[in-house]
Amino acid sequence: ADPRLVYRLAIRPPQPDFRLVALPMRPGGKSGPRQVRTTTTFLRRGGTAGLEVLALAREGFNEPIHITVEDLPAGISASPAVIPAGANSTTLMLAATEDASRWAGPIRVVGRATIKEKEHTRIARGGSVLWGVADSNRQAVQARMTADVTLAVTDRELTPVRIETDDTELLEASLASKIEVPVRVTRRGDFNGPLSLKVFGLDGLNRGGELKLEAKATEGRLALDLRNRNNNKFRPGTFTFLLQGDTKVKYRRESEANIKAAEDRKRAEQHAAERAERAKATRQAQVEAEKMFAVAQAQLDSLETSDEAAGAGPAEAFARFSSVAEDKAAAEIALSLAQVKAEAAQAASEAAQKAKDAAVKRAEEAAKGAEPKDIDVTFYSTPVTLKITAAPITLSVDADAAKLEAGAKLEWPVTIQRLYDYAESVEIRLVLPKDLKGIKAEAVTIAKDKDRAVLIIEAAPETAAGRHELTVQARLKLNGQDLQVERKVTIEIEGT
Repeated sequence: ADPRLVYRLAIRPPQPDFRLVALPMRPGGKSGPRQVRTTTTFLRRGGTAGLEVLALAREGFNEPIHITVEDLPAGISASPAVIPAGANSTTLMLAATEDASRWAGPIRVVGRATIKEKEHTRIARGGSVLWGVADSNRQAVQARMTADVTLAVTDRELTPVRIETDDTELLEASLASKIEVPVRVTRRGDFNGPLSLKVFGLDGLNRGGELKLEAKATEGRLALDLRNRNNNKFRPGTFTFLLQGDTKVKYRRESEANIKAAEDRKRAEQHAAERAERAKATRQAQVEAEKMFAVAQAQLDSLETSDEAAGAGPAEAFARFSSVAEDKAAAEIALSLAQVKAEAAQAASEAAQKAKDAAVKRAEEAAKGAEPKDIDVTFYSTPVTLKITAAPITLSVDADAAKLEAGAKLEWPVTIQRLYDYAESVEIRLVLPKDLKGIKAEAVTIAKDKDRAVLIIEAAPETAAGRHELTVQARLKLNGQDLQVERKVTIEIEGT
């Protein structure tokens, strides 16, 4: 506080609201959770990339936010995501087709939520790390907000690994159950090494959910244990998670310089081939011109010594001599031109060959500097949605409310619906408020493969009249873990 400052106090009803920030997903791999690196949202053909969407709640906002993406280029799709009520983040996955075009630009990450029965829409701002740090516990991470969320797509590379699951629809399972997620891996290029997969982003999972695929393997089944043990804390609800694959691949970094050098080499080789062909054609033309000149010279020499020319009159001899002399002169000019063209074409061919040799050398040097290297990389699958139920049954009663006279008994039928092939016995109990006296009901068991039982509720004569809320509870065991499902009912005690 400072008496020199002016403070303003606003007293008004709360106005719940939210804001969104979208960040490129942090790279996985062996860097460790403390290392923070600069990164961008970048897609190769056939690959996936993630955005971490953060929700900044204001003034008591506590509603689910539905996240979508707009202004995506052709060939790019986004899986819808939800930030559940009470949570502050989710992962949004983008995927590229195998024929996606090169593109770079801003996209719109849109969040929609209902506040006081009215839909509110907010556009996410971007965020980026200014520079990376090796240990965020020792070095401050400098970051900033950006006006846009940006995406880059390349058409020069196919992702070497694509991870998919066979279950494109909703997965369903009960707490304490054990399920398997079928996994399919597409390998491209020279990637044939082992691949370690694990579940990423599943709420409540702290240990487990891993699969190791051997070299060249393209299929597997990832086991997921939904029992609350080993520090796992699962709860009922619908959740979205990814499969994260960590591996080592040989990667050749195709820089603009490498690409330009390869393109220059290709053009130089084509140009040199064209010039060599042209030089060959001009040399052939020179040979033909030399033949024509030799024929014309021979005709002239023959005319000078022939008897026919000697016996002809002066005018006729002169005309014949002039005609042959003109043919020789024309052949001589044609030969001179052919020689000039052949020399020029040969010089151009030699220059083109030298340029080609230089371009080949530059391209080879560039390629040598960009030889494939083993790097640790992380790949993500498209999202998997899992619905976890409280138990492998649902519980229902024939009526939510009933009347019972003090000193009397009441039969209350209870029904269960078995899910996921669960066939074991289920115990049904009536749970009473601590302050309610005089009412009792013995626990009953629904036998294996059965689905119905009847609770007998008794009210002692001295039971006080009034309405009371009771709990019908179904208890069972699944894979050694106790589970229960509850249903609230109301009973009205009538005095005698």
